[in-house]
Amino acid sequence: MSLSLALNIFLLVSTTWVRTEMKWSRCGNLMPHAEKAKAFVFFSVSLVCSTLMHDVRAELFDTSLLAGRSKESDLSRFLSNVELPAGQHTLDVYVNELWKGRFNVLLGHTREDVKITSTAISHLGLDTSRTSHVADSRDWVPVNQISEGATFVLDISTQSLRLTVPQAHVRRADESYIDPKFWDTGLPALIIGYNAVYNRLQTQSTKVATDDFYSGLNFGVNIGGWQFREFGSVRKRSTEQVQYQSNLRYAQKNIAPLKSVVRIGEFYSGGDLFDSVKTKGIGLSSDINMLPNSMQAFSPVVRGTARTNALVIVKQNGSIIYQENVPPGPFVIDTLPHTGSAGDLTAIVQEATGEVTSFTIPFSSVPSMLKAGVSKYALTLGSAVQPNTNYGPDFFQATWQRGLDNLATGYLGSTVSTEYQAYLIGGAFNLPVGALSLDVTHARTKLKQQDFTGQSVRITYSKLLDATATNFTLGAFRYSSADFYTFDDAIYATENNLSKARKKHEERFDIHQSEDISVMDMKTWDSLTGARPRNNFSINVSQRLPGEWGSVYLSGVQRDYWGSNRKSREYQFGFSKSFNQVSVNVSVNKVRDSHGRDQTRSYIGLTIPFEMFSNRATISSSVSFTDSRYSQSNTSVSGSALQSQRLSYSVAASHDPENRAVSVGTTYRANNVTVGGTLGEASDYRQFGLDARGTVVMIPGKILASNEMGNTMIVVEAPKAKGLVVNGDASVVTDEDGFALVPYASPYRSNSIMLSEGENASGGRIIGNIAHSVPFADAVAKVTFKTDLRQALNFRAMHNNGSPLPFGAEVLDQAGNSIGYVGQASTVFINYEERPSQLTVRMHDSACAMNLPDALAPRASVSCR
Repeated sequence: MSLSLALNIFLLVSTTWVRTEMKWSRCGNLMPHAEKAKAFVFFSVSLVCSTLMHDVRAELFDTSLLAGRSKESDLSRFLSNVELPAGQHTLDVYVNELWKGRFNVLLGHTREDVKITSTAISHLGLDTSRTSHVADSRDWVPVNQISEGATFVLDISTQSLRLTVPQAHVRRADESYIDPKFWDTGLPALIIGYNAVYNRLQTQSTKVATDDFYSGLNFGVNIGGWQFREFGSVRKRSTEQVQYQSNLRYAQKNIAPLKSVVRIGEFYSGGDLFDSVKTKGIGLSSDINMLPNSMQAFSPVVRGTARTNALVIVKQNGSIIYQENVPPGPFVIDTLPHTGSAGDLTAIVQEATGEVTSFTIPFSSVPSMLKAGVSKYALTLGSAVQPNTNYGPDFFQATWQRGLDNLATGYLGSTVSTEYQAYLIGGAFNLPVGALSLDVTHARTKLKQQDFTGQSVRITYSKLLDATATNFTLGAFRYSSADFYTFDDAIYATENNLSKARKKHEERFDIHQSEDISVMDMKTWDSLTGARPRNNFSINVSQRLPGEWGSVYLSGVQRDYWGSNRKSREYQFGFSKSFNQVSVNVSVNKVRDSHGRDQTRSYIGLTIPFEMFSNRATISSSVSFTDSRYSQSNTSVSGSALQSQRLSYSVAASHDPENRAVSVGTTYRANNVTVGGTLGEASDYRQFGLDARGTVVMIPGKILASNEMGNTMIVVEAPKAKGLVVNGDASVVTDEDGFALVPYASPYRSNSIMLSEGENASGGRIIGNIAHSVPFADAVAKVTFKTDLRQALNFRAMHNNGSPLPFGAEVLDQAGNSIGYVGQASTVFINYEERPSQLTVRMHDSACAMNLPDALAPRASVSCR
């Protein structure tokens, strides 16, 4: 039985039943039954049509069903299915809504006939066991046969194929992984990143002012897949000349097939197994970020408390790597630039009062557990370039790690130079109570024609205490025998090197011997003074406590030494908890003052949020103690304002036993730069500070700037579309030419770039507002959106007799090109490159023409004849 015959029989039976109901309704005044009958027929017809519609293909639409003059519209251009022709097409492919790249897709003559190659299935991160029978990886496999339960949608409008695959048939490690063939080496580019800080301090009693200017600079050139980088800093003090210090300088290239990176120049050696050494030479090492679900390296966070508007300087291996003005109260610096894989950090806090304190943040990486079958290696050949010494021996260092199974990872390493050799062997074990690593290092050192041989044993423990909080815990203990030297120890202990290094260090920093300790990390000071640790224990914890108990962090290091009863101990501890949005913070920190004396500082703070001028703000109050004696109390108000919270501010007042002070600070995030300033005054000092940071990128034909320092970046181009907001961030907006610079991008991962119209959007209109980019690390990738650059115009038009034009009618220019349509209320919408002088409105069986005047008066109507 055909569909039309079945439908006619159903309608006949239904109509007969309705007539019977209507007859009885007249006899018995049963109107509710009649209404029920009508509703039943309407509902039944709708149900049958919707159920059987998949068997119906509409070739024509009866425009007579449209109301009014709309029935005159010629809607035939909307009737035919818009399909891609059979054959190969390059489409965006998504798996469970995750973009996987652009692949060749073979389309048949029906929408169900869609095929991709077996190789593509593997690149999509899907289980290939069901397609293993395919002899040639280039053979086409029907998409609906990829896995049981797989479905797909072919979206012609977005030129995409969207696959939905049961999770069991997706390789979990590859869910967010993009095949390397889609990684983008980026554009040729010149990059300049800067973080400039100016601080002026004037003592009221002497009226003497000191100025301190510092700018961290990152220079880069990307060309031909090579990336040239220099990380340095410029510093100018009141009594000194401008000094430029180069920290790192190298050329690198990412090698995707090896999942590795090669560096040539001045860089830090890998610090997974041995201490990281600044090297001038060549290195080849694995880049774990290139692997699926890469393990993120442990990075240090600097926490502390400032008593006034203070200048915080962060050093590593004797070099300044970061500097920032901070307001009174606790501070957190978690955006440090690239550092070596190991090397303790030293934080120096210069208060507006002139007081200087410093503390050490232990930073050493731990041999990571690797998945079974995964290897990681690092090879370094060159000369050591250590601070505070001219001695730079040539050396070769090699490390290798291998995941043996799900429970164990083995690793080996060696460092070899003329007068020093060290060999390491160890393993890491995945135990129910956490990850435990154990390694032994055997070292031979030649000093003054005498050989010293010793061993060092290291035990490291780490555990993810709360999988959802992604917090990391690290504890390490190391025992070294009396004749064991690290490579650093051996360099500084070379004949006559100690005295030369001390003299050079004192001349460079123009400080007295008693002040050395306060500006050097513990490890470097030990090496310079010849003190060799016997036991070394370090810990780093940042953990959310169970339930509603808040969170804690703890970092510290303790050492004792051979041939000395002296012990070195530094630590930081903090606790925070919220009570109905009111936060309590407690911290204890052991620091060194400017004379090298230890101090224990404790801090108790209370933070209460509130709303001011329709923006969120907080009021904070705190009290601090030094060695159990009252030190200072502080009250401040801070918050943010303006669109996208671009402006942040703080106002503070403080009191200590000898002084009272007030201070203000503000930061503004403009489109191309982030600027800030601080101002403080007390009875004995006056402080003023300015800072600015950002990145300037020069690509062929264009110079762009962003308000943050970036490493891996994306250039967005939407030709001639001005004022488009990128990813909802109102501070990243396209300029007059339609360009914008996104300073934050994840390397080797899909970065979605979405555009939306801002308040001042103008010019071209984007066609499709989302694109994807998968850049190499440190690359400047580019995504380009298509834009419609035609001018838009809408006006009201009527028939010559005053009647409205039919809704949906097509509008043609004088050349017969379709440039618009008739909308509601007889409004004509057109887009054009060159303004037409005459338009034609095409209807079902007729047409009318109208002349388009050069100027249209408000509410004027054009006549169509």
